[in-house]
Amino acid sequence: MTAWTCLGLGVIGVLWFAYPTDNWPRDHVRWIVRATIGFVLPALAGLAILGRWDALWVLPPEFAPISALLPRLDPADIGPAMALGLPFGIAIVWGRIRWLRHRGRPLPISMVVPAPLAARNRAMIWPALVTALVAGWAEEIAFRLFLPLTATLAMGSAWAGFILATAAFVFLHRYQSWFGRIGVLLTAIVLTALYLATGALWFVIALHATIDVIALAVRPWLAGFRR
Repeated sequence: MTAWTCLGLGVIGVLWFAYPTDNWPRDHVRWIVRATIGFVLPALAGLAILGRWDALWVLPPEFAPISALLPRLDPADIGPAMALGLPFGIAIVWGRIRWLRHRGRPLPISMVVPAPLAARNRAMIWPALVTALVAGWAEEIAFRLFLPLTATLAMGSAWAGFILATAAFVFLHRYQSWFGRIGVLLTAIVLTALYLATGALWFVIALHATIDVIALAVRPWLAGFRR
């Protein structure tokens, strides 16, 4: 019963944050406050109730049925490769923008219409960066750890736990187009797989934050903050 109570706490936090869509926070401070209340506090309170603080740094054994299917990865091995690939990815985006402008072609809609919290001028870059870092921590602890863990404990299935958490993650981003939601789904699957393969929550937190930094600050800056 305790697991169901904690699961309900997490679900209520997600629903409180994400519903209705018209109330989606577009102010960075408001978003950080809502994410802390909706994601972080329920997760920390639930882990305390369950006595599972260790899950913050050790992969819960309840996830073993899925993690056993994946190859074991060491963040120390794949982290540098991802870090080296980041500048190349940014260079590709910058090169594409330069090429489109040189040919007089319009920028893709993903660059013209940024995410709700994306920087729209230079003054918004730092708030966007802080929001991206908070999002990496808040969303990963909620959707890659707390919701899957409590759902697994409540329903007895790690698969059910991660399916529920992934569905909630996509629901959180329902303000996006269908194409954007597919991207969110694929991102959730990749982050989940990396978490289960490495057993390191901090690694996917860092990766998630990096993705959001590019989306909220770097890409708008490269695109000239065009709306």
